[in-house]
Amino acid sequence: KIRPGIVDLDKLPEWNYDGSSTGQAPDTDSEVIVKPCRVYRDPYRRDPHIIVICDTYDSKGKPLPTNTRYACAAAMAKFSEQRPWFGLEQEYTLMRADTQSPWPFGFPKGGYAASQGPFYCGVGHGSVVGRELVEAHYKCCL
Repeated sequence: KIRPGIVDLDKLPEWNYDGSSTGQAPDTDSEVIVKPCRVYRDPYRRDPHIIVICDTYDSKGKPLPTNTRYACAAAMAKFSEQRPWFGLEQEYTLMRADTQSPWPFGFPKGGYAASQGPFYCGVGHGSVVGRELVEAHYKCCL
């Protein structure tokens, strides 16, 4: 649990965990160091909650291969004179919780959706199942 009132990056401690349990480090040198690099107010639970983005390093201080944010920051610094454009895409499948095994939300219980149609890459009120949830998620991401 994050202590209320901490929003200053400098006040957040480094942490570590056993990277052999996550496939990020060998058993012989399993310590993974977690260093906070960004702090955001939590858009889901609101204040006083925060979300902390971290970079991960091996025990010698080298960024882990899975530390893709670090690699992105290095690329952005290298090309800092450029003005990159980013396109964001929300792409996921919502699964029903009321079936014995996971089943896509909007599919009939135990059945399949019709062949590819207006719901594929859906746009519009009548085409997107779970639209309210998708819109709430997108607003929290802004």
